[in-house]
Amino acid sequence: MFRRTDAQREWFKRIDEKYPLNTAFDSWYLCCLIGLVTGKKNPDGAAGKEITATFVSEYKKVQHLIIAMLIKAEIAKFGTDTSNKEEMRILMERLLDPKMDLSKDGFKAANSYAEGGFEFLRMKFAERGQPDRAGDFLIKYGMVLSDAIESSDIYQ
Repeated sequence: MFRRTDAQREWFKRIDEKYPLNTAFDSWYLCCLIGLVTGKKNPDGAAGKEITATFVSEYKKVQHLIIAMLIKAEIAKFGTDTSNKEEMRILMERLLDPKMDLSKDGFKAANSYAEGGFEFLRMKFAERGQPDRAGDFLIKYGMVLSDAIESSDIYQ
């Protein structure tokens, strides 16, 4: 299950479900993406309130890309040797469930990256406070994401 903390809900309340952020999953995804790129993770994200049990329809076509990014982040986080088949098998079995795509641990990890990404975003937006308009937020978000990718140890 994908989850969001109360802090995430409060921070995004002015722009959630307003075009182009049509669902709560949109802001969850933006937080998760930042968390995955920066490697920032906070286990509090796994304790948030459920927003959806599966990828929402708008994200079905990219769910495997998101899962691949999660795997890449976890490889970097734990220093998994990608040439070691046994290490990779253990990692994949921990994160993936053939029926659901993500296992229980996979959801926990994704939600933890979403919370870590949220904290990173909140820090970057500290001077401007909570976003009021989705369009303005997305422009600033794009700059934050671009900077995060450039300085990422995971995506070099």
